[in-house]
Amino acid sequence: MIAYYAPLHLNTSNPASIPKIEEVNRIQEGDLLWVHWAKPPNRHNANQTCSHLILNFSDPDAANRAKAGGLVICSKRVSVSKFKKEPI
Repeated sequence: MIAYYAPLHLNTSNPASIPKIEEVNRIQEGDLLWVHWAKPPNRHNANQTCSHLILNFSDPDAANRAKAGGLVICSKRVSVSKFKKEPI
């Protein structure tokens, strides 16, 4: 899944950030496997405050709920949709 315009102050390398996202959004523990930025942080503009975030869910129901209602990440409501990679 991809979350649009998530705040850049989210530390995706910190393992404690995933349980916090799960808790705030009432996602069962372990349903959110990992998160990372769609664009590497070193390529973000200095004035940039938001970027897209890629999320991997283990439970399809949790992913569908996130898609339907969005997520709250770092106190900001973000919209979520299915991440579709372009075919080669």
